[in-house]
Amino acid sequence: MTHINLRPWREERRQLHQKEFYLLLGLTFFLAVIVVLVFSSIRQQQINYQSIYNNGLTQEIAALDEKIQEVKFLQKKRILLIERMDVIQNLQANRSFVVRVFDDLVRTLPAGVFYEKLQRKENIILAKGIAKTNEDVAELLRKLETSACFKGALLANVRSSSDVKKSNQSNVTVTPGLNYFELTIHEKLPSSDKNEPLIQQSLKNRTIHHAKL
Repeated sequence: MTHINLRPWREERRQLHQKEFYLLLGLTFFLAVIVVLVFSSIRQQQINYQSIYNNGLTQEIAALDEKIQEVKFLQKKRILLIERMDVIQNLQANRSFVVRVFDDLVRTLPAGVFYEKLQRKENIILAKGIAKTNEDVAELLRKLETSACFKGALLANVRSSSDVKKSNQSNVTVTPGLNYFELTIHEKLPSSDKNEPLIQQSLKNRTIHHAKL
């Protein structure tokens, strides 16, 4: 006897295929979500690590900048100290030189010659004096020429007491029989000489430090 299957098997198979499809689709979606979450987590960790690394670099750069500023400050302070040392050395040299200048002015005076007025402008001394004779004035010029402090002296004029008295406009007392003279004395600068190597070295150091800055 033949049996006929009257169940809607086609419909059942179609429904089974749909269930399998939806199951696979759900599983695929679930796996995709997991992959996305894992990738996002890894990416976020990388971003966090990079942020921590960047923050560390920023802090190190800030610390280095602070040290650089400290070094620049110390270098500027050192340059100022060197400049002050140069000024002090120059002042000391000039002070001792001025003492030698006035000592030589006295030492080179021949007997019978006197200074009435001395005026110093930079490296030039304007001198007014009295001499008994013109030979005394010539002797003074020779001594100034041989002095270690002076390059030489230029005689502006020599006048007798009578000439001075005739041209005297201020009623200054004039001693008869004397000669009145005016000199321009040029100083011989001290071997800046001895200070020059120090100054050159300090300038060299400053150039090096500025180059480093």
